[in-house]
Amino acid sequence: MADVKDVARNGFSLVELLIVIGILAIFAAFAYPNYRDHVLRSNRSDAHIAIQKAVAKQELYYSIRHEYSDQIDDIGGSTTQDERYQLSVVNRYLEDKNNDGNYECSELSDPASASSYTIIATPTSEGGQNRDFTCSQICFDNRGVKGWTINSEYPGKCW
Repeated sequence: MADVKDVARNGFSLVELLIVIGILAIFAAFAYPNYRDHVLRSNRSDAHIAIQKAVAKQELYYSIRHEYSDQIDDIGGSTTQDERYQLSVVNRYLEDKNNDGNYECSELSDPASASSYTIIATPTSEGGQNRDFTCSQICFDNRGVKGWTINSEYPGKCW
């Protein structure tokens, strides 16, 4: 009769397997939210690139017509290349109405003027970018002022 010590072990016991699965689950619980946050932050570059292209086309439009366009289709279209952001343009510039050094996309000059513009990028549901609550809008005006939304916890990180 074979002794318990003499039996060769093949594979893992159920307890060992459950311990390994538990450790992997703990790693995944920490890694996935950080990964998702990194993906959202890296996708913001899609908005930055589209805004800069629209700015270049807006300046070209101005050099020909001596006024800025208020139609986004005149300066490159309403979505970014990967369709993660919806672009819009208004003939107003960003104002710091709270005098706190933060320019919010909703704080625009009054009245509208063909000599100013603000390009606003708003996340769409494409690729889950609308879950980017830190930067729910990114904007840029004709003076080079960069803006974001007020509900952002870390406004400086939108750009």
